[in-house]
Amino acid sequence: MANATIQFFLSIKMLFKLPLRQTAGIVTSLLRLAGQSGAVSFYKFDITLPRAPRLLELTCGTTSQPILEITQGQVIKESLIILRYLEQVFADPPIARSDACERAVKNMLVTLEGSLTVAGYTFVMNHDWTRRARFEATMLNHYARLNDSLVQINPAGTWLFDRFGWAEAVFTPLFRRFWFLEYYWGFDLPTGGALCPHVQVARGLS
Repeated sequence: MANATIQFFLSIKMLFKLPLRQTAGIVTSLLRLAGQSGAVSFYKFDITLPRAPRLLELTCGTTSQPILEITQGQVIKESLIILRYLEQVFADPPIARSDACERAVKNMLVTLEGSLTVAGYTFVMNHDWTRRARFEATMLNHYARLNDSLVQINPAGTWLFDRFGWAEAVFTPLFRRFWFLEYYWGFDLPTGGALCPHVQVARGLS
C-alpha cells in the first residue's frame, strides 16, 4: 500500500451527513472508482434532534452539512469540495480527466448540478398541487440543459467521455435522490426517449 494511502487511512475520521443527502453517494462512487471503498466512515445524524456539542464544535456553531473531519483538526465542507479533496488524495488511478480541456468540459457540466439540485428539492418539498406544472417545467428545463451538454460533448456515447468518471459520480446520486419526485408527484421524463434521451440513459444506469 502506498505511503500516501496509509497516511490517508490514518488521517481520515468521519464524514458527517444529513439523511438522504446525495453527498454519501457521491463520495462512495468516487471511492469505488479509486479502489478505496470503506476508506471514509459515515455518521448520519437525526435532523430532528439538537446538534451534538462535538458536531457544533467542528462546525464552529453552524449547522452546515456535510463536513469531513480530519485528524489535524481541520474540517472540509461542501460536497464538491470534499470530492475534489478525495480525488487529490487518491490520485492513482486518476478519476478526473488528465487533459486540461476535458477537465474544463467536465467542470462546466458539473456547474449544472447546483441548479438541478435546488430545482429538485424545491419540487419535492412543495405542498401546493396547483404549482406542480411550474415545478415540472423547471425540472424538464434543467434536464434538457444537461442533455444538450451531453449531446454536444459525446453525441454517440453513454458517458460524458469514454467511461463512468468524475461527473457521473456527481450526478448519479442526484438522479437516485429524485426518484422521490416520481413517488410523491408522479414526475418522470417522457417515455420513448423523445425528450432528453442521453439523460434518460444516464438515469436508467444510476
